[in-house]
Amino acid sequence: MKKLFILYFILFTLFTSLLLAETIEVKQDGTGNFLTIQEGIDASIDSDTVLVYPGTYTENVVIEAKNITLGSLYLITQADSLIYQTIIDGNQDGSCVRIELVDSVTVCGFSITNGSGFVTYGDMYKGGGLYINDSQINLKSCFIYENHAHYGGGIYLWESYVNLVSTVVHNNYAVYGGGGIKLTMYSEITFDGNELNSIYLNYSATGSDFNKSTSPVFTDVIVDTFTVINPDDFYIMPIDEVSYSIQQSKIQQINADIFIAPDGSDENNGLTPAEPLQTIARAETIIASDSLNPKTIHLAEGVYSPSLNNQRFPINIKNYVNIVGESKENTILNAEEETPFIYFLNSNLFREFNIEKLTLTNGYCNNYAGSLILHSAPNIIQLKDIRITNSEGESCSVLAFNDGYYYFMNVEIVDNSGGQAIQISTVDFPQYNPVVYVIFENCTIRSNLPNLPPGDWGNGGALQIRGHYEQPGDYNCKFINTEITENYNNVYAQGSGGKSGLSLFHDMKADIINCTIGNNITQYSAGTTIQLYNSAEANFINSIYYGNEGQGMTVGDSCYVSFTNSLYEGGIDNINLYGTAVVEWFGDNLYYEDPMWQGEGADWPYAFLSGSPCINAGTPDTTGLNLPEFDLAGNPRIYNGIIDMGAYEYQGVDVEDENLQSSIFNTQLSNYPNPFNPFTIIKLDLAESGKIELAVYNIKGQKVKTLMDAYSSTGHFEVIWKGKDENGNKVASGHYFAKLKVNEEVKAVRKLILLK
Repeated sequence: MKKLFILYFILFTLFTSLLLAETIEVKQDGTGNFLTIQEGIDASIDSDTVLVYPGTYTENVVIEAKNITLGSLYLITQADSLIYQTIIDGNQDGSCVRIELVDSVTVCGFSITNGSGFVTYGDMYKGGGLYINDSQINLKSCFIYENHAHYGGGIYLWESYVNLVSTVVHNNYAVYGGGGIKLTMYSEITFDGNELNSIYLNYSATGSDFNKSTSPVFTDVIVDTFTVINPDDFYIMPIDEVSYSIQQSKIQQINADIFIAPDGSDENNGLTPAEPLQTIARAETIIASDSLNPKTIHLAEGVYSPSLNNQRFPINIKNYVNIVGESKENTILNAEEETPFIYFLNSNLFREFNIEKLTLTNGYCNNYAGSLILHSAPNIIQLKDIRITNSEGESCSVLAFNDGYYYFMNVEIVDNSGGQAIQISTVDFPQYNPVVYVIFENCTIRSNLPNLPPGDWGNGGALQIRGHYEQPGDYNCKFINTEITENYNNVYAQGSGGKSGLSLFHDMKADIINCTIGNNITQYSAGTTIQLYNSAEANFINSIYYGNEGQGMTVGDSCYVSFTNSLYEGGIDNINLYGTAVVEWFGDNLYYEDPMWQGEGADWPYAFLSGSPCINAGTPDTTGLNLPEFDLAGNPRIYNGIIDMGAYEYQGVDVEDENLQSSIFNTQLSNYPNPFNPFTIIKLDLAESGKIELAVYNIKGQKVKTLMDAYSSTGHFEVIWKGKDENGNKVASGHYFAKLKVNEEVKAVRKLILLK
């Protein structure tokens, strides 16, 4: 009797709820119940239907803890035209539709567009079109297009289930993952096998059309139309956790090189320089990945950015597809301080490609890494003739690479901010036969600075390279003709400081040949320029260590260091040894001599003046060092049959005399210290007399403070700037510029970095 009563009660409750269910009409002409969709939803209760009449509804719809049906008139008539006519426009002000804590909701018959995602932790925007959290949803007969977010440009699922029916997801964009659809945290999606869906021409750094993470359920992607017939991990990530059934494709991949120009058009075929595409995203989408016949995307001279020519960063680089510009000076990728340039995260997939002849500027990553990120095992990557500058990241400012083989040739990494500029290491979990093999040849790593207040972890500095913390592997790196200078670190934690220069951890072995490591700064005395830890090894050959602030070198237990024909300032007294650490000296080393660099104002400030003790002081026999033909300045690496110490080769007295004469009679501008706090001394060398104006400007070009405005003769002058504006107010931390005008003509500009 009791069970029968419960059954009657359930049926009665269900019947009553159906009787009470209402249809709430939303019409923009005022003849319905409400004018906006959100008003209709707010007035609804479980089992109600919010029926939306045709129109463009510019709003961000939220359904929370309500089991309702939200539909256009398509619910009644099944006319496809009504889907096009009933638009939810997010106005770039959040997700178009956000659904949370719902057991059962149906959304049917809408065009969903122009959404920018819902902000969650870490300032991450998710679900440009639809953000679905802890809910179960039937999504039917919707067009989801031209939305964007950090994750899930079209649809984002968090601990949710979606039944997808006759829906089209196209031309959406996500920064980090899932341009079309992103599944995470044990979410599931079912593609209807009768009323087929379509997903195509979306773009993201990882999984352009479909991306899933921490979702162990194998997914069957059943669609009418997809971007390509046979997708790989460019389109679906991870491809090994997905099966697919595709009736037709939007494009056929091109197995040929592709050409791009800033004034090109994505309507072109891109097969010749005369018919270039405009965007790298389009080129990567249509080009084929072929291990037997690698392809190249050729970039003509010019600036490539989101605002100038619709570029979408980060680049989702296909395997075996190279990117090559016309020249490092004139082919520029500008991320406009919004996104990284490259972002790829998957621990199991292989990547091989080259990037050449480009400048990458204004990259930004707020996702615990830098502006170039690769997390796959193993990579084979070459960067050649590249400049990376003015970029910012969190745990590192520029490069975050994991297992693999990396070759950096003629690469400049200068004036970036964040954590250490470069981090290369194995992934954080044991794997089979891990490997990290890195070569830096003719590279410059200079002026990479913090972006956070003093004391924060990992803030500023040059580079860290490490093996796995518990698993042996093949861990080797080599630095040749490389300059590591003027990098700055402001970390302080529990009595230890940061690392401004080079850190080698966990069995990493480094050969440091003809390198210059100078004028790096750790803010706290407990910091160090070079650190070795956990059985690391460093062999310095023909190299210079000089002018660095903070402790010189820290060599941890079981680590090994050797010096051969090198200048190491302070000798053994400037090295902190722990446990069983070993230091050995070979050949003729220097310990207290000044290398006599040319200094600020010179084209190559770390090249030598005449009389430097480092000239002709390298190893007499360079056999086996595999030295390149030229030094870092482009001069012959070995002059008169004898090699110098450091990254630059002295080219003779006559050349040096010319350089000295030039430097004496040129107007120059410098400052010290830089970075500074609370003041810096600005030095002027005036080669001509006249009206002199020295002023400080901010990065927007606005004048902050006039320091000098007078008539002057030639000579040397010093002016102090205390970091204050014309009104005596202290200015904020950041980058400023000292500009020197002589007789109304700009003669010199110097970047000033104020850190508080």
